[in-house]
Amino acid sequence: SGAGIREGDIMKNQRRVLLLEFNELSPDLMNRFMAEGPLPNFKRFHDESHVFITEATERGWELNPWVQWVTVHSGLDYRAHGIIELDEGDKLKAKRIWDIVSEAGLKVCVCGSMNVAYQTPPNGVIMPDPWSTKVAPHPSSLMPFFRFVQKQVMGHTQNQTGLSAADYAAFLRFMVTHGL
Repeated sequence: SGAGIREGDIMKNQRRVLLLEFNELSPDLMNRFMAEGPLPNFKRFHDESHVFITEATERGWELNPWVQWVTVHSGLDYRAHGIIELDEGDKLKAKRIWDIVSEAGLKVCVCGSMNVAYQTPPNGVIMPDPWSTKVAPHPSSLMPFFRFVQKQVMGHTQNQTGLSAADYAAFLRFMVTHGL
């Protein structure tokens, strides 16, 4: 849209909102699978939700999910936000959905969304996508978990894990102390 997120629109209804981002799902196929029955729980969840299917005006490279999700989160099209690669989320200084919600005093939890960044420490949790190297999780106590997942993901794309015994120990300590 290019206009950005209007703060009043988000704050009109202060009920809890869960935004799930399904990347690269085909609505036609999902509707068929739900109708045929192999996804009963997904169908129930779908039927109880407000579902929005986006129509992209962009073409080519701009259709990559790491570009499109920045558009969704900021309300700015790629020409306005300029993010076209993974790990560029920190370049955009415009507010994202979670910045506005957090500034309004509501809690946020963002987990794994592509190319995230935040303006000020949020009222809640931000776990960047594993390709993010310039935006730290918030709170910082999430770093052992984030680092482990990040190194595993990047290691599989680069044929190396880069994790030390200390990294594994920190991850295990995090998991045990956080009830997982």
